[in-house]
Amino acid sequence: MDIRPINARFLGIALLTAVTAAVSPPEALQAQEQAALQTGAAPELTDEKLGQYAGLHLAITNARDQFQAAKAAVHDLAARERLREEMDARLLALYEEHGMPKSEYDGITFLVSIDNAARTRLDELLVARGSGDGEDGGGTLR
Repeated sequence: MDIRPINARFLGIALLTAVTAAVSPPEALQAQEQAALQTGAAPELTDEKLGQYAGLHLAITNARDQFQAAKAAVHDLAARERLREEMDARLLALYEEHGMPKSEYDGITFLVSIDNAARTRLDELLVARGSGDGEDGGGTLR
């Protein structure tokens, strides 16, 4: 039995699936953005709330950077799992320390991803807090 035709068929199906997946999400995201803007579901983002978000965003970014560095130094699967559990606990603690539930953080992340004015305000806050120089995005969401 020749396996090559099966592999070529599998590769074709995999490629078609990948292309379909790559095309669909932007359309779904665009529909989600329009629905949020039309229904007013996107909350107003005050300077105070955006400042709170920026502080939490920087803390999360720093924690993730530390996690990635620690994970790169560990090759044991059990140790990596412990690191992942520690990171999950650290993230929960950060949300609590900054007084912002994950759902609210995620909502603001979505809002700044679709609202250029909010994004610009966030970038200015992050630069002011020393997270980046504004050119390469330092601590900004891209």
